[in-house]
Amino acid sequence: MTTYEIVRELTFPRGDAKILPFTIEESDSSDRVNLNSASIKWQLEDTRTGEVEVSSEEDSDISIVEIDFEQGEFEVHLDTTSTSELPPSGYRETLEIVDSLGNKTTWIGKIYLLRDST
Repeated sequence: MTTYEIVRELTFPRGDAKILPFTIEESDSSDRVNLNSASIKWQLEDTRTGEVEVSSEEDSDISIVEIDFEQGEFEVHLDTTSTSELPPSGYRETLEIVDSLGNKTTWIGKIYLLRDST
């Protein structure tokens, strides 16, 4: 397994709908990774407890949307209900891609949820 850092930190009010764009490139070149036969999972973990709070595999209000899998482009869509029940805090964003040979690559980033915008 290979792990990389997501080079971004996001901050937004809990309960906001968000679109998180991703472009996956080879680590040793700028070549895009073909994701046609890959599985993709995205989740948020509570940084204090390590507990997975929301996941694209378990929550229907989170979706992976193909933009151009051949060019390594996709988006994670969060509905308003995805984060509305989570307490304002810092969370670990995890993106996991497993290719057709079973090779797993993980990216880790940070998302800070603020109090509701209302």
